[in-house]
Amino acid sequence: MTPFIGVLSVLLFFVFLIVTINPKFFLGLVTKKQLNVSRKHTLLAAGLSFILFVVMVMQPTEEPKEVPAEVTSPVQEEKPEAAPATVEPKPIAPIMLNDYAPWIVEQVAGVNSNIEGQKRVRSVEVSEQSVFIDITADDNFTKSTVKSDILDKSTQIFKRVFNERQDVPKLFLSWNLPLNDVQGNTSMDPVIVISLTAEDAKKINWDNFTYSNLPAAASSYTEHAALRQ
Repeated sequence: MTPFIGVLSVLLFFVFLIVTINPKFFLGLVTKKQLNVSRKHTLLAAGLSFILFVVMVMQPTEEPKEVPAEVTSPVQEEKPEAAPATVEPKPIAPIMLNDYAPWIVEQVAGVNSNIEGQKRVRSVEVSEQSVFIDITADDNFTKSTVKSDILDKSTQIFKRVFNERQDVPKLFLSWNLPLNDVQGNTSMDPVIVISLTAEDAKKINWDNFTYSNLPAAASSYTEHAALRQ
């Protein structure tokens, strides 16, 4: 509608110019059509057309409204599911007693001693009557801590062996440390040797047992003088 009114205003404006410059021309056209239009009315119409033209020119044009962009909610990234905690499989105990004896000692006390270059298990002897394991102990700050460490680990080994095996009638644990003789020579010698029979093991309530009582509860117990000095 607005463009149409604008065109009409332009045409009326040109009529206004013609009437203003040469009013006789317009009156002559009117006379030819035999219309009784006075000069006053003609000028009035031309003036109104001029005013209409000016109003249309001054009328502000409507700027196109910006269409707001569609707001889209941000896509939430799916967080990867946390991997389930891995459970380390329980070590499988060897079936053969010759393999089981060193394995159980290493499970409790570790593969190596804290003495440089010394393996934990020195040797294993298996017979129908007993199992003898020669072990390297850990060297600690005091004789008391050395003894407590040996008794603690021995208790754990005895408990597991007699709970897991039925083919061990008697178990010997011989714990060794480097000792100096009177001539100053160093050698690996047993400082504590403990034995426990299957029958004596049945008498012990392992859940309430304290390792400090092992010397009294064991079938046999020998301690080197070096730990008592």
